[in-house]
Amino acid sequence: ELARICAADPRQALDLMYESGILQKLMPEMAALKKCRQPKKWHSEGTVWTHTKLALSFLTHASNQPLDLNMVFALMLHDIGKPHTKTLIRNEIKFYNHAKTGARIASRIISRLKLESAGVDKAIVLWLIKNHMILFSNDPLKLKNTTIEKYFLSERWPSHLLLTLIECDSRASIPANKAARDNLGNLNIIKKRIQKIKKRPPRSILNGYEIMKIIGGAPGKRIGDLLELLREAELSGAIKTKSQAKKFILETIDATQSSPASRGRSRKSR
Repeated sequence: ELARICAADPRQALDLMYESGILQKLMPEMAALKKCRQPKKWHSEGTVWTHTKLALSFLTHASNQPLDLNMVFALMLHDIGKPHTKTLIRNEIKFYNHAKTGARIASRIISRLKLESAGVDKAIVLWLIKNHMILFSNDPLKLKNTTIEKYFLSERWPSHLLLTLIECDSRASIPANKAARDNLGNLNIIKKRIQKIKKRPPRSILNGYEIMKIIGGAPGKRIGDLLELLREAELSGAIKTKSQAKKFILETIDATQSSPASRGRSRKSR
């Protein structure tokens, strides 16, 4: 019943559950959001409770289809960690690591209420909550292509839901300064970069075994690092063929071995 009412209209569900006292019994962590103030500089909309309801409203209005249950609970609980991480630094409110803390709290809520039996995928909800700050914590222009591919073009996780969560969160975050209210700017930059990456091959030109043959190495972190460097070069458009990829690997190895840091480690090992 809880899953049904939340999926039908999550914002109204929160209000009805709070007014009836059900929320305080079932999810006291959510009720605590009503008293959790936020810095007006970034959140003139009000408390975490107000922000969360506003974000849920954007989700409901933006979707013409039945709401995804994982999306509903991820957005409802995305800032659940803020009351537990709230600190005052130089009279400014901060919520350091609230996403990771929120994922842990959400895990307990989902288990306690047995929401998985109603169709909630706990792993997906926690992944969404844990990563919802990725565009707020980083410069979208400086994010590596491989990072964008990992989070927004993932084959394992529902990347489209992460984009939706970030967009609803952005729309519900209203800075006090009107000139700084382009909250969707970072998201628009990422969307453009995603479209460029989509035009690249979906798989790396070389796999780990092929790289091991080229350098004569064994499985390990070194191979993983080379794979990531190669993929970054591929996604930027610098490498398009297998011969270019092999040359890139060899040049990367040579550059690493001839670097001052590498020579220093070599002398210490003698």
